[in-house]
Amino acid sequence: MDGSASGPGRARGEGRGEGLITGPRRAQLIRGARVALGRPLTAEELSSLERYLALIATWSRVHRLTGSTEPGWLIEHVILDSLLFARALGRVPETLLDIGPGAGAPGLPLKIVGEGRDRAALMAQAGPTIEFLGQVPEDEKFHLYARCRAAVFPAEDDFGIAQVEVQAAGRPAIALARGGALDTVVDGVTGVLFPDQTVESLIEAVRRFERLHFSTGDIVRQARRFSRARFKEEMRDLIERELEARRAMPGAPVSEEVQRVWS
Repeated sequence: MDGSASGPGRARGEGRGEGLITGPRRAQLIRGARVALGRPLTAEELSSLERYLALIATWSRVHRLTGSTEPGWLIEHVILDSLLFARALGRVPETLLDIGPGAGAPGLPLKIVGEGRDRAALMAQAGPTIEFLGQVPEDEKFHLYARCRAAVFPAEDDFGIAQVEVQAAGRPAIALARGGALDTVVDGVTGVLFPDQTVESLIEAVRRFERLHFSTGDIVRQARRFSRARFKEEMRDLIERELEARRAMPGAPVSEEVQRVWS
């Protein structure tokens, strides 16, 4: 949950929590958060939680992510549960850790690869369709890529080798539009890029993904642009052109050592 997030139903006012957070529900949220965090919410935190609640309610009505969309139930079982974990972590993170008791269902199973300091808290919240795999061998990782509908990369990566790997398996990447993903993923062709590290931005990316049709051939061809063989071939061509240019320059002979390396 990011302070800038707002619900996908924003055009109807849901993105601001209108019609969802009434006086009694706001009081429930304020009281519960004070107990969960051991301190009162700031005005900014309360506003963010209200927007997040509206977002969860809207998305759950579409995909049945939670056991109920009733505001009081969502406050008790989604918002306050997440705040309890935030306190247990000894900090209130900028991004509220919440994958929800029913996240990923129905039809949205999620496998999470890798480790991290928040794994225990996330596992405690995870629903039955979410599986934490931890670190996996390289060959198993490629099998996972080959069988998935898409791989999600919500963090910035300098190069984006994982995005290239999933595309090499013919599967699209849903990635944050920063860093290497801007070069390795072609938005709308080999995957979907989303602009912000917010719940809303990722949800919109998943919605776009569901509407698009992807060509396995196009995806694999994009991955081949970053293959080791192509890199070596193009690097060799570049150096050989440079060597030819130097040979043509009077007074600038190419050393025998350089010629031996590239002969």
